[in-house]
Amino acid sequence: MRSIAASRVAGLALTALVLAGAAAAAPTFTVNSTVDAPGADTMGASLSDGVCETQHGNGICTLRAAIMESNHVPGGGATIVLPQGVYRIEIASAGHGDADGSFDIVAPMRIVGEGPSATIVDGNDADAVFTVQGGGVVLQDLTVRRGGNFGGMIVNFGGELTLENDALVEASGSGNRAIDNSGPGLLSLSHCIVARNTMEGGIESSVSGTVHIADSLIADNVVKPLKHEGGGVYNPGTMTIERTSILRNTSDGPGGGIFSGSGDLLLVNDTIARNQSGQGLEPAGGGGGVDSEGGSARLYNVTIADNGAIRYAAPSGAGIQTTPTAFLRNSILAGNFVGYVDEVDEGPSDCLESQPLVSGDYDLIGARATCSLTGDTDHVNASDLDPGLDPLGMNGGFAPDLRSSTFGPTTEVIPPASCVDPFGAPLTVDGRGNARVGACDIGADQLFGAYAPSPILGAELIRNGGAAGNELGLAAGDAAGSATRPIGSSRSAA
Repeated sequence: MRSIAASRVAGLALTALVLAGAAAAAPTFTVNSTVDAPGADTMGASLSDGVCETQHGNGICTLRAAIMESNHVPGGGATIVLPQGVYRIEIASAGHGDADGSFDIVAPMRIVGEGPSATIVDGNDADAVFTVQGGGVVLQDLTVRRGGNFGGMIVNFGGELTLENDALVEASGSGNRAIDNSGPGLLSLSHCIVARNTMEGGIESSVSGTVHIADSLIADNVVKPLKHEGGGVYNPGTMTIERTSILRNTSDGPGGGIFSGSGDLLLVNDTIARNQSGQGLEPAGGGGGVDSEGGSARLYNVTIADNGAIRYAAPSGAGIQTTPTAFLRNSILAGNFVGYVDEVDEGPSDCLESQPLVSGDYDLIGARATCSLTGDTDHVNASDLDPGLDPLGMNGGFAPDLRSSTFGPTTEVIPPASCVDPFGAPLTVDGRGNARVGACDIGADQLFGAYAPSPILGAELIRNGGAAGNELGLAAGDAAGSATRPIGSSRSAA
């Protein structure tokens, strides 16, 4: 994973240098109309003059015209300023490239709004909202909504795409998830909300894709029969998720919160709660929180609680289900329940005894008898133990999470030498960006940690940490905004 992280940093640095070199020549286009109209010459002959207009000399710059002009900037690097307003796709796809259908981005560029509550790009339930090819594309301070049939909302065709402080909500079409990272795409999300996408779920990557998610919320997404695995996240490639809450997502098949196939999944300081799997007619519905099949899954200071799974024949692990195994360190598995086809509670099920987890020590298992652990278990509870979590809510971070209660057994039990990140360096922050000082708490949150945000927005590396407040203004409302809850309950259920 060190080489993967290094490659990612090097790639981003190279992109930054390319953009910096082109910055002097690259224009800035300020959109002044919410109408959907193409640039002056849809054949491209006059789309390299550095002027954004829908007709020569009219001074009207639309989002589509600005993207078309930016696509023709030599070397890319243009900036599109998108003021407050709703920018709706109105031109149906007719096979004319960036002049119709989805907003097609084929060159490096940055599209910057005035904040997710102010600047909204609407797909009008027709197609993908943005399709991206190539590298160096940034979408910042936007809401993207209402992606349509066979498009989802954002499709990254093997490029390098960064989303910063964005909300991606309410895609109801079939065929793609809210974000589809296809091919060898490199996708980064920071301070984003992916929520209420009710047909094909939240985020999907490819076998060759790489995804990094930090300080974000993935909530209330539903995946139905066309893609029945992974309501919140579907990962067959390489994915790192840190300081992120994955809440109340639902899948027909396994992996209500996260489904990870043959790739590499790394979770650090995350809260995975109230997700459900097995809601459809699939023969197996395990892994209400996390389902990992055939790949590598590593969890550091993760809280997996209050997830549900419905089984049809074979037993199911409601918290985490893995094949062949997963690595778990300083983490909480508690309050997860499995039910049978009639949705009647069958009982606690944090994991499957037939699928041993490898412990890195200091784990807390609520239903201890449902789990079989190998590895270092010197400081893992031998019998059932209630972690004493507070209700799901806003606890000072970007998204709702489950905090340890003042007198719970999860607080201040891990010595500093054992509180480390995947590289063996000190894990200095928790799931909210709060400092872990002295002994660490088990799970995602440090109860008495001091707030210590990263000074650089977008510098979201495992070792550096980084968090922020609720910039989007949406996370707090989502804390109690859904009636979805898992079968069963625990002390942490609100």
